[in-house]
Amino acid sequence: MPIVDGFFKDAAGVRSAALRLPYHPPDYPYPGKLADLPGDERSRALFLGTVLDLVNRGYLPRIPPIAANDGSSRLS
Repeated sequence: MPIVDGFFKDAAGVRSAALRLPYHPPDYPYPGKLADLPGDERSRALFLGTVLDLVNRGYLPRIPPIAANDGSSRLS
């Protein structure tokens, strides 16, 4: 089951809106395309703020440091 089906009340409406967005390749390595979202919706800003806060406080601090490229620090 796609995530939109179990998360959004109107999954078909979400898909339809997403398919109407203009997509473009990003300026950095990314395996896909990005959409420019129209307008400045308050609900989207609140949602993104909540998700970013969760990631920054709960997940990023748990990620171990990246090993040095010169091999001086190795993960085993």
